[in-house]
Amino acid sequence: MIAGELDFPIVYFYTSNTKQKLFINYSRRGYSSNGEPGDNLFKPEEPSYFAEGLKMLIDQNIQSIEQIKFALNLNERDIENYN
Repeated sequence: MIAGELDFPIVYFYTSNTKQKLFINYSRRGYSSNGEPGDNLFKPEEPSYFAEGLKMLIDQNIQSIEQIKFALNLNERDIENYN
């Protein structure tokens, strides 16, 4: 998280010594290995809209699997779970 934030223009005033101290404190608190505070409060997202959309197209006979593979440039492995 710190590395991503250091890319923002507002944080350019940090010196290399300050950046090093940030990383040391981050590691000392165990965030790098155990996640950050609050990480255990939320479940990771499980994307489903794409799969549901493919299923709807196939189930409603709007497009065939072959048409979808061609239109989206998918190979057999990408779409085999949506039959």
